[in-house]
Amino acid sequence: ETGFEEGQTLWPQQADWDFLNEIKATDGITSYLTRMRCMVTSEENAVFSEAAIRGGYSKELKEHFPGCLDSGRSFSERDPALVVVGGADPASGSGTSEAAEFAHVVLGAPRGRKDERLWLIDLFSGKIPMITGAERSGECADKKSQVGTIIYRHRKYTAKTTFVERNSQQQAWIDACRAVAPSVSVRGHHTGRNKVDPEVGVESMAGLIEAGLLRIPYKTPADKRLADRLIEQLVRWPDYSASDLVMALWFCVYNLGNRRHRITYSRLKDYRALARPLAPAPSEDEEDGRAVA
Repeated sequence: ETGFEEGQTLWPQQADWDFLNEIKATDGITSYLTRMRCMVTSEENAVFSEAAIRGGYSKELKEHFPGCLDSGRSFSERDPALVVVGGADPASGSGTSEAAEFAHVVLGAPRGRKDERLWLIDLFSGKIPMITGAERSGECADKKSQVGTIIYRHRKYTAKTTFVERNSQQQAWIDACRAVAPSVSVRGHHTGRNKVDPEVGVESMAGLIEAGLLRIPYKTPADKRLADRLIEQLVRWPDYSASDLVMALWFCVYNLGNRRHRITYSRLKDYRALARPLAPAPSEDEEDGRAVA
């Protein structure tokens, strides 16, 4: 026992959540992780660069990025014409570690081939039970459980399919969803060597991000707090112990690529070419914030 409640900062009188979130917003998540959590990383070595996610010029990478943050859209907002899929990374047991969290992501893709963007619609991560008593008895899905969250969000966003990681005991989540809501399309996603495959694995999403094609809601303070949970996991990949949201996002992107004609992974690996510098590198004076005559 540590004497601290879950989610409580170590020294709330000196650094509460508002203070820590302000550091994230001002200095960026990479700096926050280094200063406040002793998690040292760099833009140069990161699979998913924070500069690529936020947009702008990266001194370390010496490159401009268009950015993925959508300041004009909030979570839950979506174009009804999008093809929507869900991705879920189940968590077994009651566990207290970050790795024991359940994660769910909803992603939308335009129909046709002209628009290459993927739209993040909603995400959730937290420690909730697999299933509730109400669901076991055949009653409606409860959003307070993992199975209930999968079914509720699938219906809310009219998803075509929700993909759930299917490794060993995780088949039980798929069976439970089908038992509670037979009309909801839930399919398993096997995770093996495909996870680290440079063309179709998790790291293949780097090209989408560098090209600004993954659109992340970032309108309100609440949107920013929610989006920052995903951004923090992306920046730390693959070293971050809590990678549940990244995995759930990958399930969506991977299966959109395999089950929708609009994306092929022979092209995904070439998306980096779309992230060309948008302008010449700034001079030292511009980087320092001084006016240049």
